Amino acid sequence: MAESSEESRSAIREAGLRATPARIATLDLLR
Repeated sequence: MAESSEESRSAIREAGLRATPARIATLDLLR
């Protein structure tokens, strides 16, 4: 079960890293 929790954490981290640049790009487009 610990492995599944680690996998979910890594997935969340990847999603967050991808969401950050995506938001910046959106802000640039809004500019």
